[in-house]
Amino acid sequence: MKPIIIRRKRSGQAVLLFCSAMVFVFFLLMIFSSEISEEFRGFFSAVGWIGSILAGANLLLKIRRMIHPRPLLIANSEGIFDFSTSASLGFIPWEETGKIKLFAVHGERFVGVEIPHIREILEKAGSRYTAAQKNAVKSNLSLGHPPMLIQLLRSGENPSSIAEFLADYKQEALRQKKESIHEDADTSSSQKHPNSLRPAFLHHSRKG
Repeated sequence: MKPIIIRRKRSGQAVLLFCSAMVFVFFLLMIFSSEISEEFRGFFSAVGWIGSILAGANLLLKIRRMIHPRPLLIANSEGIFDFSTSASLGFIPWEETGKIKLFAVHGERFVGVEIPHIREILEKAGSRYTAAQKNAVKSNLSLGHPPMLIQLLRSGENPSSIAEFLADYKQEALRQKKESIHEDADTSSSQKHPNSLRPAFLHHSRKG
């Protein structure tokens, strides 16, 4: 199946890019401004150089993200990847998920993904998940929310449409995986008994 990638919209990145550019220009002005007295010029020059280097690196990062926006959500034949928040769980196989539906929290709409055995998954995962991720899941469960809440506000996509699409995508992915398992089992069985038809074939040949 073709992977589905939903990224942050570029318009939101443009605002951050503009702010980063303004900070970079501010530090450059600290270096070359003629309004600063000689008494404090050395201090402001040092701060300006350090700040411009850090702000410049941040500006380059924002330019890169403007050209290649970070993904918020990825779905493929194996499962779903959630990167929509800093406490998102990341990858969850389709087999571990339950219902996928629209979920509203305080007026904001999310794609809610049920994970029936999430507590066992977190326990077995050990250090794979951070304390922030575990606490986010526990908080969602205590409030009666699905453990995975995918935030798509920064993508500009309709959460309702995405929830319906993912539910269908999941069913198709599981169907194809099931068919693949059956095909592999049939191939393995035929390889274990490569000569199962040989006696009948020889008997028919001799008889003919």
